[in-house]
Amino acid sequence: MGPHRGFSLVEVLIALLILALGVLGMLALQLHTTRVTRNIAAQSLALQLSADIAETVRGSAKSVEMMRVFEQFDLAANDAAISAASSTTCLGTDRICTPAQMAASEIHDWQQRLQQLPGGRLRICRDATPWRESEQANRWECDATATANPALVPLWIKVGWRDASANLSMVSAAQSAPQLVLPLAVFTR
Repeated sequence: MGPHRGFSLVEVLIALLILALGVLGMLALQLHTTRVTRNIAAQSLALQLSADIAETVRGSAKSVEMMRVFEQFDLAANDAAISAASSTTCLGTDRICTPAQMAASEIHDWQQRLQQLPGGRLRICRDATPWRESEQANRWECDATATANPALVPLWIKVGWRDASANLSMVSAAQSAPQLVLPLAVFTR
């Protein structure tokens, strides 16, 4: 009888340990890829929403009543007061709406779309300095009143959401900085 050939129990356990580490590494990579994909989808949705809002606001620049609504606008995705405020729509050629009804209809649409962003928040305001240099981040606050003529301060669309990789207990959309800030070239009142 010759020497026995085969694997010892230690060799099998080492092979299983190496396999387990490889599987854990692949799972971590998959989790990271899922988070990145969610963040890219949120950025895409926020950019599309911002572009649509920009077109609406630019088209409303001649309506003083609508511009008053849009110039100091702050909306969180879970604002119950806004969601209940406008169930009427001003879409279609058979509808005749006042500027206030048209603004309410647009706001209702924006809120519905904002709810697709986790912890979403939308702010439209005149702001001379949307970037906070000390923190190297955008800011939610607006400071159009700091200038001599607030009508010459550009409008900004600020959109924020909870990052998929952020700890839910540490960061809320109201506290975090806006991730997307889009300037508008509307200077009329």
